[in-house]
Amino acid sequence: MPVSEANQPNGKSKGIPTVILAIGGAFLGMVVAVAIFFGSGMADPKPVVTKLKEPEVPKDTAAAKAKLKARKTEQAGSQFETRLKDALVSGNTALATRLATTKEPAMAGPFLAICRQYVGDPKPSTRAAVASALGAHLADKPAEDADLLKLMDDADKKVVLSCIDSLEGLKPCPVGYVRKAFSVAGKSSTGPEVRERIAGWFRNLTPLPDNLVTVFALEADTKAAELRPVVAEELSQGKIDPKNGMDLARKFVADANPKVAAAGIRMISQFRNANRAEALSALLVALDSAHADIRETSAAELGSFGKMESADLPAIIKSLGQGGDESRSRACVLAGSLGEQAKPALGALAKLAKAPSSPTLMAAAISAMGMLGKAAEPEIGAVRDGLASNNAAVRGASLVALAKISRDAKSLAALLESVGDADPVVSKAASSGIDSMAPPPGTPEDLKVLESMLSGKPPQVRAKVFSIAAALGPNAKPLAAKAMEALDDSDSSVMVQAGLALMSQPDRQAAALAKMQQGLLGAVSSPAKEPLALAWLDFIAKSGPKAAPAIATLRRVLGPEQRTGAILEGAIKAAGAMGKEGIPLVPDLLNHVGEPVNPPTDTIDNFTAAFLKARHNQAVVNAIAAMGPMAIPEMEKLIARPQIGARFFALLVFDAMGAEAKDAIPAIRKLASADNEKSPLVNGTAVTVLGRVEAAIRK
Repeated sequence: MPVSEANQPNGKSKGIPTVILAIGGAFLGMVVAVAIFFGSGMADPKPVVTKLKEPEVPKDTAAAKAKLKARKTEQAGSQFETRLKDALVSGNTALATRLATTKEPAMAGPFLAICRQYVGDPKPSTRAAVASALGAHLADKPAEDADLLKLMDDADKKVVLSCIDSLEGLKPCPVGYVRKAFSVAGKSSTGPEVRERIAGWFRNLTPLPDNLVTVFALEADTKAAELRPVVAEELSQGKIDPKNGMDLARKFVADANPKVAAAGIRMISQFRNANRAEALSALLVALDSAHADIRETSAAELGSFGKMESADLPAIIKSLGQGGDESRSRACVLAGSLGEQAKPALGALAKLAKAPSSPTLMAAAISAMGMLGKAAEPEIGAVRDGLASNNAAVRGASLVALAKISRDAKSLAALLESVGDADPVVSKAASSGIDSMAPPPGTPEDLKVLESMLSGKPPQVRAKVFSIAAALGPNAKPLAAKAMEALDDSDSSVMVQAGLALMSQPDRQAAALAKMQQGLLGAVSSPAKEPLALAWLDFIAKSGPKAAPAIATLRRVLGPEQRTGAILEGAIKAAGAMGKEGIPLVPDLLNHVGEPVNPPTDTIDNFTAAFLKARHNQAVVNAIAAMGPMAIPEMEKLIARPQIGARFFALLVFDAMGAEAKDAIPAIRKLASADNEKSPLVNGTAVTVLGRVEAAIRK
């Protein structure tokens, strides 16, 4: 039982136990203190290592990571939304666009939500930033967005322009945006800057997907002037259903804007395979446009049709009866290109050939009839009527056509009469028509017509008759007597042609040549008769080797007497035209070779050029070279002369002869040797000529 103060009889009895307890407690405290001292290391100081308590690790680590990631995503999303809102509110288009392209996939929903929140913001800069952000967002997967479509209708042009900028990145572009752009451009409140920007965007849509082609076709009537050329151009490059496209193309062709019309023409040309006849007719009509570039475009597209086919004839005939002069004239050309196949068009062509109000159309129709050849003979009256036209082009076309359609004596007479036409175009057409006749004139009836044209007709007609006689050769004998008389004609061209006709008559050659020589000698002495002298020299040149009996006369012309340069050139040419027959004239020709004045000495080529320009050197070189190998001995005589100019001239002749100078190679080679030829000029020229002659021989 515990001892308490109440059980003590007096205060003295409890002192001893208390002391004992105190001593014991003190001892125990000291023991504990010692133990703590040594146990704590204070008696022997050492580093104290404190072992930290490890945190508790959740058993589900994946859940913890997911939780951490979610927290980070939430923070990033919050930061993204804040930055996007700031960008939109401040109108920072660049930042808004960048955020739209760099956002995490999970941010797509919040991104669109924020854009929708600000799409109706009062500030245009904010709405413009929204448009840019939405465009960047849709670039990867283009689709129609209601908010972007709404912004395209914005009253502020900066917002609309921002929309168009955004749409440029959408490829392929959804149809809704194109349709909306047409709508915006067509509004009266839309300014030119926006319309031009929309037009520029449309141009960048090329090539158009089929669905956009449809939209363009549906919106082709837009009243925005800037868009019509773009729409037309895009459609002209796309594939349009001909059933609907032809009407649309015609509408374009009729447009006041030349660019629209030109695009319409190209659209029409697209249908030449599916609907060739209609396309052909439409292009012909377009040739009547008041705009030159439209006419040129139409003509170019017609050229793409290639060769006309018989199946094209109905469309061509239709065009012959409608449209203006230009389109019908081109239809005439197309009909003529079919030749005899175009006979069904003969009636329409004959009708146009009688349209005096349009000479151009008349000429085209008559020319087309000529292309039909004999198939046009039933309507030859229309062609003959054209010969009486006051228009030179109509008369010329009639003459060419007449020669192709009819080959009778009546046609020959008409052609010969027209050779004397005062208009050189008509005269030339008549002469060409006669030359194109097949077979050429030569029948007894033809000879009668030819003879009838030698009296009272212009010089051109008489000269043409003798030209035909020269081509006929001995068959033109009935005209020989008239030709002899013509040697005294006052017109030199008639005299020359008559002389050529006589040279083709063996029994008349001597008399004709004698007459010619007599006239030549009389003419060269009189400056007033120089044209006649030149005509006779031309006659000798055209007679060629047959004029050899005139060598003595030519020698007198080439003699020391004073002659004009033209006469000397004519005589030299005539001598060369005789070929080998003219070799006796070589010494006479050499008398007209001269040294160059102040000849250059830098190169052989320069010296040669100067040498050939001196006096008549070039003409003499050509004449002797034309005489061929028979002239080589005469040139070798020059090589033996001591004068440098003589050897140099001979080399030039060999050079002009080419392969025909084969027999002169030993002499040329000798001059090419430095040991034999002391003149560097001759030596160098010989080396060059030798190489050229040998090369010509190898060919």
